Amino acid sequence: MNTHVFGHAISEISEGITEIRKNGKKKNIPLKNTIFKIDVKNGLAIIKTIRIFSNNSKSSIEALISFPIPFDATLTGLTAEIDGRRLVAVSKSTDDARDDYEDAVDQGKMAILHEEPLRGIHMLSIGQLGSNKTVVLETEMVMNLVDHSGIPFLRIPLTVGEIYGFSPLLPSDSIVTGADVKLSGQIFVTESSGRARFISGSTVESGMSVPMNKSIEVLFPDQIFGEVTGFDAWGRKVSVNLKQSGGSDKNLDVAILLDRSGSTNEAVGQAGKTIRVAIEEAVRSAIRQLSDNDYLSIWEFDDDARLVKAGFIREIRNGYLRFSEISGGTQIGNSIASVIKKRPSAVIVLTDGQSYSNEVQEASKFGYPISAVLVGPGSLDAMIGHLAAQTGGQVYAAAGDEVLPPLVRALGNLRNGVVKLNGSIASKKPQSLATIRAGTEINIGWSDQIQNGICDAVGRYAMALAMPLFNDNEASELAELHGLVTHLTSLIIIDHEGSKSNSIPQSVKIALPFVSNSNSVLYDMSYPSASFTRNSKQSFKENNISFSSYIEDIYTDKLYKCTNTNCGAGFFADDKFNNPIICKRCGKPINTQVDNFREIFNLIHNSFNESELKIDWDNFSVLYYSNYSQWPVPLVELIDDLESSIQLRGLANEMGLSIRDLIILCISIVDRKTQRSADRFFRKILSRVAVEKKIIIEEGIRLLGDIHE
Repeated sequence: MNTHVFGHAISEISEGITEIRKNGKKKNIPLKNTIFKIDVKNGLAIIKTIRIFSNNSKSSIEALISFPIPFDATLTGLTAEIDGRRLVAVSKSTDDARDDYEDAVDQGKMAILHEEPLRGIHMLSIGQLGSNKTVVLETEMVMNLVDHSGIPFLRIPLTVGEIYGFSPLLPSDSIVTGADVKLSGQIFVTESSGRARFISGSTVESGMSVPMNKSIEVLFPDQIFGEVTGFDAWGRKVSVNLKQSGGSDKNLDVAILLDRSGSTNEAVGQAGKTIRVAIEEAVRSAIRQLSDNDYLSIWEFDDDARLVKAGFIREIRNGYLRFSEISGGTQIGNSIASVIKKRPSAVIVLTDGQSYSNEVQEASKFGYPISAVLVGPGSLDAMIGHLAAQTGGQVYAAAGDEVLPPLVRALGNLRNGVVKLNGSIASKKPQSLATIRAGTEINIGWSDQIQNGICDAVGRYAMALAMPLFNDNEASELAELHGLVTHLTSLIIIDHEGSKSNSIPQSVKIALPFVSNSNSVLYDMSYPSASFTRNSKQSFKENNISFSSYIEDIYTDKLYKCTNTNCGAGFFADDKFNNPIICKRCGKPINTQVDNFREIFNLIHNSFNESELKIDWDNFSVLYYSNYSQWPVPLVELIDDLESSIQLRGLANEMGLSIRDLIILCISIVDRKTQRSADRFFRKILSRVAVEKKIIIEEGIRLLGDIHE
């Protein structure tokens, strides 16, 4: 008899789809399969993604995967199947959800967390996935289709190409890609969605395999934009109406920026064009379609912008556009600053969007609507999408190398004027809403009466669009009520009934396959967002990093104990400390237990060089619970050198810890704010210390922060 998961027999699910090949050898990774189920009605798509995770190792793991999603999509649900049981996620504030997840992992319970670390980038964490355990996750995502030359079009990004700049995310949260990763999945399209064909022209057949090294791009020729209905969390009926925006005779005054960074040398589409060539051809074609009295300034940019040509269309048509060679990175902010000085009414950026540059955020301050047309199989919506959202612009996506249709759509929408979100509220509930997403007008109405309908994907999607009408507290409450993943809320599942693990899980970051047809060098984003040297006070100044930003001030009462012979007085000190501290009973300068911890901390950190001793916290759990001789050699040598320290032995005994655990605790203190696995070791070891002794460590950490300021 077949076992089924979310309606699919296990026999239907391909085996060995997800693998890494190194030196010709196959290495299994936790993600075993991915299935996309697409249902489209009147231009609104509900996409259910099934991911199957299995742990074939001998110890518990934490599987982590970060991935791109369409910027205008809404994550509306998460369910899990564990040991035949179906669990439904609840939405909580981002901090509460993360805290609940970490608490569950500390207790050895399986927990699943779906977060939005950055709009356009989502992250799944599966903690305490036990040995030989399997979990099946189903996420639900809703988004509108967009017009592509008269045909509704759907794009689902699956990976990214080379990303310029430092990730603003923690290393564990950033997207990681690898050339050795081989991923494929399966796609299913409901019959009610009508015909579906890939942008290449081939027909989409349900159950067929799809590569995951490029975005899924599908046309739905039978779809007609119209009305879709559902229910919100109060049982009110929701009506969502979609249509393509109409035309206008308004003259344009637009600046167009063409990306010429190195990543645009990647191939795109079936004809083998580069992204850059596809962009240039689209601009030349668009010029032929614009009105004589439209004013256009054409720029190209990498690390800065260069004016190619400016003037009325009737003038530009009679000239020649001379573009430069590909070079440099993607510094969008600097480029837009140059363009804005010419004061166009709007800006359109043609780019692969592959930038983490902080300049993107800076560019949002200029006050002009900035729209983007994303091109390429690994284009990233995240940063350029934020720029568009903050300035009243739109995000469009090209289908393969067909850049002209979204560019024409972007120009047409600018003729109609910038469409801002408008809506009405009554009793802290939305009543109506009008907005636009990538050229698709969306009008939503909520009924006044409760009809006892069950909240569904349409109702949740409508509420997500209405969230900007409310302040953050109100929006967070609405997102939690409707089970949404947003910048304010995350979805979490905790398995309270399953088996527990007694160990800290090994963190396994799942890489996405590097984008197909890429001519650029492999780029791995699994690096820290910020780095610093543990034993160099000067390095904090050089890197403009405050040590205390990595230290948590947990305890506010300052408990000290006099260590002078025949005294041992306990007292609470004032907030302001004298140096040395004078005992209130014996009147002598004292070396408190807190000072003792600080000295031990400094002793440990001055006994090694960071370049020689770096703990891989994500994978250290396997070594931690194994034979000590298998630990990293520099760590073993450090412990062996310090074991003879009478002061260290005394503090370890006082805390009820082994010398090894005390040393690991002190090393983890610095790393715990940038590496979650280090924080788990810190919490695990600290949990073995009696409450009254924890105060000593916590106060010592606080004072260490003061010293390093």
